[in-house]
Amino acid sequence: MPDVAQITTLLRDKGLPVVGEVVSNPSTPRGYFVPIRLTRHADGGKSPSGRTLALARSSLAEFGYVIDFILIDEETQQVEESLRASLLSSFPDDVRNSFFSPGGKQPQAWIEFKRRPDAETTHRLAEHLRKFADLFSLRTLAMTPLGEADTATRIQLLSAVRQLAPVDIPTLAKALAAQGLDVPSLDWANRRLDALRKIKLVLRRRDGTYVLTKEALAQLGTTKGPRSPDVRRLLALARRGS
Repeated sequence: MPDVAQITTLLRDKGLPVVGEVVSNPSTPRGYFVPIRLTRHADGGKSPSGRTLALARSSLAEFGYVIDFILIDEETQQVEESLRASLLSSFPDDVRNSFFSPGGKQPQAWIEFKRRPDAETTHRLAEHLRKFADLFSLRTLAMTPLGEADTATRIQLLSAVRQLAPVDIPTLAKALAAQGLDVPSLDWANRRLDALRKIKLVLRRRDGTYVLTKEALAQLGTTKGPRSPDVRRLLALARRGS
C-alpha cells in the first residue's frame, strides 16, 4: 500500500478526520503533512485532543512516518487557533504557545519556544508554516520567536492601562503598537491581562474593560509635572472624547 493511503487508513481507523490531501514534507525523510478537522464542543472543549494526536503520531512513527498535523477549524476558520493546535501537536517538545497576526507587510507566526530550536527543527517549522499558509490561502507566514519580540513589559502594560482605563483589549493593543511595541495578537494581550488579573494587579469589569487595582497603583507610584501619568491620562481621555 502506498504511504499516503496507509497513513490515511491508519488515521481514519483511529477516528481522526482527514479533511484534505496528505502531502510529503520535503524537510523530513518519510515526513508528511496531514490536515485534520478541529471540532469545537458546546462545553468549550475541542477534538481531537492533544493526547489523541500524540498517540496517533506515535503509532505512525512505528511504521517509520514522521507526521505534522495541521489542524483546521472549519467552523470558524480561526487561523490563530488552528495554528496553535497544529504547532502544539506537531512540535510538542519545542513549542509552548503561538500567536498569529495578519501583519502590515506579511502575516506573522509568533512562537513561544520551550527551548531553543535546533537547525533541523527550525527547518521543519519553516516547511510546516509554508504548508499551513497554503491551506489558509495566506501569501506567506513568517516566523518570529516570541522571546526575540519587543513586547510590552509588565510595567509598560500597567502604565498603558492606567493611562487609558477603563480600557478594552483592542484599544490597549492599538496603544501599545503606537509606542512601537510588538503586539502578537489580541489573544496575546488578553492572556497578558489575565495573568495580571490573577496576581491582583488589574480588574476586569463587567463590560470587558480593565482598570488597575490599588496594588498596581502602589507599584507604579506617581510623579508630578506635565509627564505625570495622571496628566497623560487626562489628555488621553480628552483625545478619546474629541
